[in-house]
Amino acid sequence: MKNFTIILLSVLFIVAVVLGIIFYRQNNINTQKLADAKENFHGIKQSEQGLKALLQQKDDSIDKLQNQLEISQAQILSLENQTKQQKSDLLSLKIQFEDIREEKGNVEIKVEELQSTYNTLMNKLHENIKNQEAVIMEFEKKLSVTFLDRVLFGLGKTSITSEGKIILKSVGDILKNIDNRKIRVIGHTDNILIASEHQYKFPTNWELSSARAAAVVRFFQNENGLDPEKMECVGRSYYQPVASNKTDVERAKNRRVEIIIVPITKKVSFKNQ
Repeated sequence: MKNFTIILLSVLFIVAVVLGIIFYRQNNINTQKLADAKENFHGIKQSEQGLKALLQQKDDSIDKLQNQLEISQAQILSLENQTKQQKSDLLSLKIQFEDIREEKGNVEIKVEELQSTYNTLMNKLHENIKNQEAVIMEFEKKLSVTFLDRVLFGLGKTSITSEGKIILKSVGDILKNIDNRKIRVIGHTDNILIASEHQYKFPTNWELSSARAAAVVRFFQNENGLDPEKMECVGRSYYQPVASNKTDVERAKNRRVEIIIVPITKKVSFKNQ
C-alpha cells in the first residue's frame, strides 16, 4: 500500500511537471501571440494615421482645385461679359461712325449749298454791295447778308420800303431753295435815343430793332413762303455795333439788319466708354 501511494504520488508529480511544462509553453506562445497582436495593432494604427493624413491631403487638394475651378469659371464669365460689352461698344462705334460719315456728307452738301447761295446773292445784290449798302460774309459754315437800314426802312420806321421789298423778295427766293437751313434776322440801331414823338410806339432802340427784324421775318413768311418754324428775329438795340457812334457815317453803319443763314445739323451723341 505504501508503495502504491509512492507510485501514485510519483505519477501525480510527473503529471504536474508535464502540465507545468505544457502551461509554460502555452503561456509563452500566448505571450508571443499577444506581442505579435500588439505589434500588428500598432502597425495598423500607423497605417490608419497615414491613410487619414493622405485622405486629408486629398481633401485639401480637392478644395484647392474647387477654388481654382470657381475662380476660373468667374474669370470665364467676366471675359464673356467683357466680350459682349466690347461687341456692343464696337457696334455702337460703327453706328456712330456711319452717323458721322453721313453727317460729314450732309455738311459738305450744305457748305456747297451755302457757297452756291453766296455766289447767287453776290450776283443779285451786286449794285447794293457796290454802293456799300449791303455786305455778304461767309464764316464758320454760316452765311450772313447785312443791309444798311436805309435800304429797307425809312428813318425811324419799321415798314419796309418799296425798294426794300424788291430786294427782300429776291433774297427770300434764294433762301427758299436752301434745304436744312435756319434763318436768323437781327436788327441793330445806333445809340441815338428814340425821338419823343415816336416813343409811344418804340420807347427804346430795343423795340425799334426788334420790330425791324420781325418785319423782315414776316415778309419772308408771307411773300416768299419760308417756314416760320425755321426763322427767328432778334433785336440787339445798339449793343452790337460794327463802328463807333461818334459820327453820322459811323452811326449809319450801325443801323443795319443782318440775315444769317445757319445750316441745321443733326447732333451725334457719344456714349461714355
